[in-house]
Amino acid sequence: ASDVGRGLRWQCRVLGEKAKPVRSKPGKYHFEDFETNLVPRILWDVIENLHNEHLPYEEIADITDLSPDVVCQYLEAKEDYRRRMDEKRREMGEDSCAELKWHQTLALLVGH
Repeated sequence: ASDVGRGLRWQCRVLGEKAKPVRSKPGKYHFEDFETNLVPRILWDVIENLHNEHLPYEEIADITDLSPDVVCQYLEAKEDYRRRMDEKRREMGEDSCAELKWHQTLALLVGH
């Protein structure tokens, strides 16, 4: 079964038993995390927020005590990462998902 935001899961129940059905853990999409050694992690949000406020690289560099070249390289690397992740999401079909549902009876030997 597929629940919105929970991914694909399966459920198993033993016929004739009064126990609750067992469910698998939700499926998850795994995407690589953004990593860079150019800038300390604590400055990532600061740089991005200042960039979103349309401050020039030189001003962002003054505020964060980095060089303008490092700020530019960081923002280019972050934008490249976002582009790759968007492309992966499109390839995996996250933008066009369909709900799946089926019922199947399997014969299983269960020991007590």
